[in-house]
Amino acid sequence: MQPSMSAPPVRVMVVVVAVMMMMMMMAMPVKADQCDQHPTVNGCSVPRFIKPQHQDTFTPACNRHDVCYGCGAKYGVTK
Repeated sequence: MQPSMSAPPVRVMVVVVAVMMMMMMMAMPVKADQCDQHPTVNGCSVPRFIKPQHQDTFTPACNRHDVCYGCGAKYGVTK
């Protein structure tokens, strides 16, 4: 007997939903300049293992992270 081609397995559906949620989250950027005056947004220190030429990439990413933890609620940004 051949397996029927009915509903996809639950695991496949979970993966599809997770991917869709990640795509939606990426479409809603958080800007660090929305909360530059908040005490937790500090420009971040760069870990020693990150080369200085990568600091221009690291610092904005770290500031975005600070916005999420420091004042995301103020701007309606959730986890």
